Amino acid sequence: MSPAQFLVFIGILLVLAGCGPSAATQTINALNSAADVADKAQALLAVEYEREQLAAVDTATTKAEATAEVYKIRQRYAPAWTSHRVFRIVWIDIATAVQIAQASREPIDGVKLFKLLAKLADAQRSFIESVKKIE
Repeated sequence: MSPAQFLVFIGILLVLAGCGPSAATQTINALNSAADVADKAQALLAVEYEREQLAAVDTATTKAEATAEVYKIRQRYAPAWTSHRVFRIVWIDIATAVQIAQASREPIDGVKLFKLLAKLADAQRSFIESVKKIE
């Protein structure tokens, strides 16, 4: 279990245990930590992505060859960009549900939250797997 998954798991436990108003805050903090890890990984990938594209253009002998190489690089990275985007969308859905519960002072629907957290874990796993395939 990755540190981000552990933080999300702790957030689930706190919310489901009904630990009062601090549970929502702790859940948000755990989700923010997971998102920070994903965002930092994505930023590092973006640097490598750009470096690879520049290298492909620099080493190509023709414009067609450069275009073909850049296209291959884009295809390799596309699953990572997509899975990161899905991760962020689900993160926003969870954060919205938590904030609505905080504002209304009503408990978070545990089943809905659990399903969203499962989607978040799936998106995180997809992101990690797509990053592994790039190398």
